Formats: sequence, C-alpha cells, structure tokens
Amino acid sequence: MSQQVVPPIRDITQGQPAIAGARLGLIFDLADLAGLIDVENVGWRAQIRPQAGHPVVLYEWRTGGSAQYPASETAVDRAGSKLRLSASSAQTRVHLSPLLQTEYPSPWRIELGFYAPDAPDDFICIGVGDFPVAPGLVA
Repeated sequence: MSQQVVPPIRDITQGQPAIAGARLGLIFDLADLAGLIDVENVGWRAQIRPQAGHPVVLYEWRTGGSAQYPASETAVDRAGSKLRLSASSAQTRVHLSPLLQTEYPSPWRIELGFYAPDAPDDFICIGVGDFPVAPGLVA
C-alpha cells in the first residue's frame, strides 16, 4: 500500500437529504480506483458526523459490519466499480432522528475511505461531503 497513489479526496456531498424512518441507500463510484487498489479486498468505512472532525459518530458503515451499527450494510459490485452502503428504516429512525437533528443541525458530514489489508490501522480517506438530513415521518 505504501507505494500506491490514491486519487485526490473527492466531494461526496449528497444532493438529497436522508430521511429519518426511510431506508437509506448510498452508491459511490469506484471506477477511478480500479487500477490503484483492490476495491473488493480493502476494508471500507464511512462515517457520518455532525461536522468534520467532530468526536461524535452519528452513523457508521464498515466492511464486515459495525459493532455499534449492526444493521449497516456495505457491498462492492462484482465489477468492483461501485460501493453500496445501506441502512434499514429502523436504523435511520433512531440514528437520523429529529431529536439528533435538533442537537446537531443539518447538514452533517460524511467521510468515506478504506483500510488496506496490509495496513489495517491506516485509514485512507477518499471522499468527504455534506450529508443533509430531514425529519421524515416517525411513527
């Protein structure tokens, strides 16, 4: 990993707000990484925080699952060109709740990156952006 070149950090701002109580699905294009890393064999991580550098993690996706957010899902398509992140409506009802939105006003920040198999403690960020949220209809 130390000899590989990683592309510049991309803007992954989400155009539409995530809605509390609705299933969440995010898709990221990985085509530009195909020649640089083995996208199917790295450990992906995406985190949502109130703002960049904030110590609180509001939601997280990890390859192999997240202990704190067990219903989060990550998947790389067979061609290795897209990363899909998803969260159930039950998870978004809790982790994107109107109460959290009052405490931490939208937009939040999302950060995406990976850990190489030979450097599991070395997080490499490939994207950051705004993550707008909306209250939705919570039963």
